[in-house]
Amino acid sequence: MEGITTLVATSIYNNLYPKTLSFFPGLLYLISACLLIVPLCIISISDYVVRSRRPEVSEGILNSRNDVIDEDNQSTSSS
Repeated sequence: MEGITTLVATSIYNNLYPKTLSFFPGLLYLISACLLIVPLCIISISDYVVRSRRPEVSEGILNSRNDVIDEDNQSTSSS
């Protein structure tokens, strides 16, 4: 899939760039930046959902057994 996407994107970009060069040389780069907003939104929503359902992930303090470390008394809580 990645290989096919690369081939298709390359052919589209190589055909569109010369056509937009005369009136807006940076149009293709602007379109590319706008297309990257889609995965940015998906990743942001996914991150928000994970952090809201698992508060220990947002704390960022996990030991090797994935138990939350209690910062007040420095002991680990076992599940």
